[in-house]
Amino acid sequence: MKVKAYITKYCLSDGIKEVDGEIHESGRGDGRRYLKIQYSAFLYSEKEYFFTLDDAKKDAEYRRNKKIHQLQKQIEKLKEMTF
Repeated sequence: MKVKAYITKYCLSDGIKEVDGEIHESGRGDGRRYLKIQYSAFLYSEKEYFFTLDDAKKDAEYRRNKKIHQLQKQIEKLKEMTF
């Protein structure tokens, strides 16, 4: 099935990418779906692409906030270090 999708996997470095691709079912019978882009060896899992820009923006915001939180924890660890 051909679809237009928005990829958020690398949104913190490349932004949200709008692509045309195909949805493929997993061959394992577990119900998982993957997005395959023409001329690309990559498959994107269901958590890495969205069909609407609003959903993609929400995911990108979530990823950004998660990264900020991780960096804040890292900064606190560095501040606590003594030499």
